Amino acid sequence: MKDIIPIACHSHNDYDRSVPLFEALAAGCTGVEVDMWLNNETNGGDLLVAHFSESLEQDRTLQALYIQPLLTILDNLNNASDTTSTGNFTGIFPSSPTTTLTLFLDFKSNGSDLWPLVTKELEPLRSRNYLSHWDNDTKTITWAPLIIVASGTARFSLLTSNHTYRDIFYDAPLTNISEPQYDSSNSYYASAPMGETVRKMWFWRFSTKQMDKLKTQVAATLEKGLKPRYWDTPSGK
Repeated sequence: MKDIIPIACHSHNDYDRSVPLFEALAAGCTGVEVDMWLNNETNGGDLLVAHFSESLEQDRTLQALYIQPLLTILDNLNNASDTTSTGNFTGIFPSSPTTTLTLFLDFKSNGSDLWPLVTKELEPLRSRNYLSHWDNDTKTITWAPLIIVASGTARFSLLTSNHTYRDIFYDAPLTNISEPQYDSSNSYYASAPMGETVRKMWFWRFSTKQMDKLKTQVAATLEKGLKPRYWDTPSGK
C-alpha cells in the first residue's frame, strides 16, 4: 500500500465488494461505509454487516471485515506505545501518513441497542489511540488514523451524552444544519439525499433556485466546520 495515493473517494456499501475494505483502500478511498446489524443469533455477539437483514451471515462481522484488518494494518505501520504516549501516528496510507480514513457506520438495527455494542467493538482501536476524538480542553479534534462517523438509527443523544470524551461523530441532517446542536464537537458530516434538497431536476440541470439552496446549505455546513455530503445524486442511468 505504500504507493497508493489517497483521494476523496467514498466506498458505499463496501461490504458488497469482492474484497471488503482492501479493494477500497487499493483505490485510495479515504471513506468506507458499513451497514451494521445486531446479531440476534448470538444474543449480543459480534455485529453483522449487510445492507438488508435477509443478507446477514454469521461470518461477515464488523470485527472480521473491518476492525481487525484495520488494527493489523495500523499496528504494522505504527509502534502502538509511541502513538499512545506522543499522539504521533502513521495513517493507513504511507504515502500520506497524516491522512485520516473515515469509517462510516450506518446503524440499521435499533440505535439504542446498537450503541453500547459499537462502542465496545471499537475498543481495540481506541486502546491504541487510533481513533480521532474531540478534545474538550482545546475545543478541537485530536486527529488519528481513523475517524468514526455514525449514521442511520444512531441516537444523537447517546453520542453526546459523554461530555468529556467523544470518538464517534454524527452524520448531521444537512437539511436541518442550522439547528444549534450540530457542530464540530459532535458531528463530522452533514448529509442529505439530493432529491430531498432539490426535488426534481429538468434536463439534468439545477435551476437558479435549486443552486441557491445548495449553496446556502453548503455554506452553513462549512461555517460549522463540517463536511457537506449529498447522496442519491442523479445519474445518467
